[in-house]
Amino acid sequence: MSQVLARKYRPRGFDQLIGQDHVAQALTNALINNRLHHAYLFVGTRGVGKTSIARILARCLNCVDGPTATPCLSCPPCVSIEEGRFVDLIEVDAASRTKVEDTRELLENVQYAPSEGRFKVYLIDEVHMLSNSSFNALLKTLEEPPAHVKFLLATTNPEKVPVTVLSRCLQFKLRDLPADRIAAHLAEVLGQENLSYELPALEAIGRAARGSIRDAMTLTYQAIAFTDGQIETQAVNDMLGIQGQDGILDLLQAIAEGDATAALAWIREVAQVDPDWTGLVQAMQRALHDMAVQAATGQSTSMSAEVIQLNYSLATQGFQELPVAPEPRLGFEMTVLKMLAFRPATVGEYPDPKAPAAEAATESSTPAPSATSTTESQPTVTPVTEQPQVRAPEPATAPIVEPQPEPKPEPELEPAPEPESVTSSEPAEATAPPWDTSSSESAQTHSQVTAEQLTDALHAGELAGMALATLSQGEVVSLDAEVLT
Repeated sequence: MSQVLARKYRPRGFDQLIGQDHVAQALTNALINNRLHHAYLFVGTRGVGKTSIARILARCLNCVDGPTATPCLSCPPCVSIEEGRFVDLIEVDAASRTKVEDTRELLENVQYAPSEGRFKVYLIDEVHMLSNSSFNALLKTLEEPPAHVKFLLATTNPEKVPVTVLSRCLQFKLRDLPADRIAAHLAEVLGQENLSYELPALEAIGRAARGSIRDAMTLTYQAIAFTDGQIETQAVNDMLGIQGQDGILDLLQAIAEGDATAALAWIREVAQVDPDWTGLVQAMQRALHDMAVQAATGQSTSMSAEVIQLNYSLATQGFQELPVAPEPRLGFEMTVLKMLAFRPATVGEYPDPKAPAAEAATESSTPAPSATSTTESQPTVTPVTEQPQVRAPEPATAPIVEPQPEPKPEPELEPAPEPESVTSSEPAEATAPPWDTSSSESAQTHSQVTAEQLTDALHAGELAGMALATLSQGEVVSLDAEVLT
């Protein structure tokens, strides 16, 4: 009878472990130097080798040549453990035995010596599923077990394990396997099975496994059945539902050229095979990452480094919004349209919102130079006979300055004082606001209001709280003797 790949190629020794060299080295050294702990906790996601490592360690402890880091795999204990019938290896699924009565029953025979092997090994899988009462019943035995007992615990969720249990165990964190390492291992397995394959197909399986070697072996077994032993890329993509991912660069090229018609046509074509839209967003993220690396290393890309970073952020946002979109296709399409609509701002394209208001007021107070007075400075500003009404300019433009009559040339005088020092010799009325230097000149000197005068004017009224705080950050648009805008 044929055996599934995940069981047929399960590692039988530390030298056969995939991607967990740090755990294999630590346990090998402990076995060689006879520095064995009484309790071990293996932590990791599904399918990375937690139970396999525990069984390898049980085999190392009970081999007739042991304890050893290289079990013979042929003695009765090794064969019995391999076949799952070794009496002194007690495997427990904590998810199905969560009650305290189950734990007490399990520990009733702890004090008795092993029947066949050297050690009695308790392998408790998904230990975080035990109840608090079960953990309390386990604590004392876990801390001081008999010399012939070893506890091997495995969990995918160590946060749910009490710290009192964690402190009594040596912990090993197993790593998720990268997609390229999984693909390389699958190539070795298919080579031993004398099956043909395409490397991109194995890489697709490695990405779909998301770090789990067991999931990858299961998907490979499914691909063998789906393709009748010819593991080709297109067939694997159809099986995994990841159609269109191999053409994601064409979509990014259309986005780089700003060709919305070509981008939407690409989406319509891919939609005919009902793809996994989440997988397409992830494929876009991977492609943009590769382009960002190329741009950072000086290689030519179809997008600038700034556009690549912006589009990657939009793709990440689109991935988060995809579950709440009316349809997955609409969510993906909106992500593409965002990439077409937005671009990074260039330097100086927008004004700095943090520019001080005083600088803006100073710039707006500078009068326009006269065409006939570029060589001589003027001592004062001559008011016009009739005072025209000053209209409020737009917020982001300079104030409008009325043309002045051309003065007669005069001898060279001292430079004019700063705009803040131009004041009337007559005292202001008691009811005049702080910026009103004279009733006839107020409309022309509105650009000379300083930040301090504005603050005094606001505090002189009855404003308080948020209104006062907001207006204090404002900019003078226009003013006269009665109204400040």
